[in-house]
This record gives sequence, C-alpha cells and structure tokens, in this order.
Amino acid sequence: DGSWRAKDKRQKGDGGSQCVG
Repeated sequence: DGSWRAKDKRQKGDGGSQCVG
C-alpha cells in the first residue's frame, strides 16, 4: 500500500496515489 505509493510520489514528485502501475 505505502510501497508503491511512496515510489509513485518520489517519481512523480506530486503524489500519484491513483496512478499505480
């Protein structure tokens, strides 16, 4: 849950919670 969320947030820098791919 927080694993991909943190990765997405770091990659996007904005906080993509829905964009989990």
